[in-house]
Amino acid sequence: MQIRQLEMFRLTMKYGTISAAARVMNISQPSASRLIADLESSIGFLLFIRAKGRIHPSPEGIKFYQEVERSFGVLVGLERFAELIKTERSDSLRIAVTPALSTIFAPNIIKLFRQDYPSARISIVAHSPGIIFDILQTDDIDLAFSNIMVNLPSITEEVLIEANFICVMPKGHRLENKRIIVPQDLEGEEFIDLVGEGTVAWQQHDDMLSKNNVKPNILYSTQRAPTAYGMVEAGLGIGIFEPFSYAAWSKSNVTARPFLPKLSYCYAAYYPSNRIRSEFARAFVTYAKQYLANNPLPFADIYAAN
Repeated sequence: MQIRQLEMFRLTMKYGTISAAARVMNISQPSASRLIADLESSIGFLLFIRAKGRIHPSPEGIKFYQEVERSFGVLVGLERFAELIKTERSDSLRIAVTPALSTIFAPNIIKLFRQDYPSARISIVAHSPGIIFDILQTDDIDLAFSNIMVNLPSITEEVLIEANFICVMPKGHRLENKRIIVPQDLEGEEFIDLVGEGTVAWQQHDDMLSKNNVKPNILYSTQRAPTAYGMVEAGLGIGIFEPFSYAAWSKSNVTARPFLPKLSYCYAAYYPSNRIRSEFARAFVTYAKQYLANNPLPFADIYAAN
């Protein structure tokens, strides 16, 4: 018993003749008759009584038709559901990113993405990692980019890069003359501290200061990379920050140097596990990887050698 045979039977019952059903299916009448005959053979009883060149539904055919109609209703529902899955948000993508990734990283990936998807509508929302972690589980977000968060079954993680944080300072700062900044260089310096939030903690920063018994003059602290870079630009101090934003700030009163030993934090793409991962979401992550491969983070050569 095949779907095509059932469809021919259903149309024959609907239009009253095999020839009419054949026209709807765009096949010849002999082919249509063969579909009906093959269906009757497979189920073991006649669906139509043939008399004087005409056909009439048999009692068994009428009962069978009622069940076929019910089943086809389910199939139509499945077809519609499949189409919904196929086209779900097919022209849009809603992405959450951390503030650090919202100024250069995300816009440049969109620039790559639109080469192949020029009509795509993309919405970028910038939140802290903790909020991103929450909305991935509860909101209509297709994709997120953030530093590593707590692993949960409801969220799928795809690691993109391990980012080495850099020492950021105002231009003309005394440390600008050094090729590489080390912990001892931070002693007594007016320092902008990164504050942990929710699932994110800058434990490596704290461990580095403690291990090396270094005591910078921590006058300012912040949770946000744009704020941290802005403080440096204003000449308020130095800090060890994420490298993604540096290209934008280096055009102002900001410069940077590599910091050793490395303070490295992983960044990843995140998907809601309970939602179908759309073609757009998969493609966007592919472009993110391409962008990171073609645009190394600051001082990648120095970090690679150490």
